[in-house]
Amino acid sequence: MDFSPQKKFVETDKGNVCYFMAGPADAKQTVILLHGLSSNHTTWLAFMETLAAQGVRSIAPDLRGHGSSDMSKQKAWYLFPIFADDIRCIAREERLQKFDMVGYSFGGYVALAYAIAYPESLRSLALVSTNFMNPLQYGPFSLFTPAAIAFCETMAWLTRPQTRSHYYYFEHGKSTGYFNSTFKGLLTMPLSINFWMLAETLRLDLSNGLSRVTCPTLLVRSTSDPYLTEKEVAHMTRQMPHARAVTITGDSHFLASRNQDLLARELLPFLENPADQARS
Repeated sequence: MDFSPQKKFVETDKGNVCYFMAGPADAKQTVILLHGLSSNHTTWLAFMETLAAQGVRSIAPDLRGHGSSDMSKQKAWYLFPIFADDIRCIAREERLQKFDMVGYSFGGYVALAYAIAYPESLRSLALVSTNFMNPLQYGPFSLFTPAAIAFCETMAWLTRPQTRSHYYYFEHGKSTGYFNSTFKGLLTMPLSINFWMLAETLRLDLSNGLSRVTCPTLLVRSTSDPYLTEKEVAHMTRQMPHARAVTITGDSHFLASRNQDLLARELLPFLENPADQARS
């Protein structure tokens, strides 16, 4: 029998946000799982099934602009504080007091923005392939950031009239290879939204809020992540009061979609006992 989480929606003042829930309704622990750019909740389906088997409830949203969530072409609706508020709406809808959160890549930026804004609501935080500054900042191409932002903004303006009757629904379990797992993501949403979110990523700067993340935090990076350097992870680890970094052997930024088994080996013990794991 196929694993099929319950599909739900929460209404916000900026459109409906879709999310999927699995695991016991009376579970004592809930984990919110956030996917990366141009993807959707299916990134986490295998992990959700594992958590459910352990009696843990999980919630995986389709972030706004993705999957079955609102895709309105309103530039101001695709800023990190708006994404963080969407998670807050889901938490309120499900009456969550304290919960764990795992964010992957773009979803990690959202998770970090949420943790800075609402630190009291988190039991733990795991950030996978996640920057706290724009991904070019710690690399050799940081000087090109303004030009890259201008390019994304221009492309968003040029593609805003785009219309399409159907958008591709990305499935990590069935989509393999670079084209199907990354480039094909452009087919999952209006191109203007994709470019707005890329521009927002290039403006990313959460440096002033890192010290506010007081819950146990796990930072996960692959050995050859082209976007996330060891130097950046070390900075995050120093600034967060209870953070620990781990490195997974791999040659990709796309840990949640290509190295799920290795990632689960790090996440499961952390989620079981975050305080001890953060100190180890």
